[in-house]
Amino acid sequence: MNHGANVQYHQETRLMTGTEQIFLVTQAWKRRAWMDPDAYRKAYQRSLRDPEGFCAEQAMRLDWPNSRSAPP
Repeated sequence: MNHGANVQYHQETRLMTGTEQIFLVTQAWKRRAWMDPDAYRKAYQRSLRDPEGFCAEQAMRLDWPNSRSAPP
């Protein structure tokens, strides 16, 4: 495991979230992740630039039980 890369990623994550919690994961878990650190940073920055657009975009990825419960 490359702890140097993990430390850098977690330091950057701590700066973005303001928290001190670090959760190390195995390589197998990382391979199954939906986002790598770069994709996470891009999504996070997008959420800051356009929170409503970002949330609407993410809501479209969910399976809603019926059209009335889906966001506009």
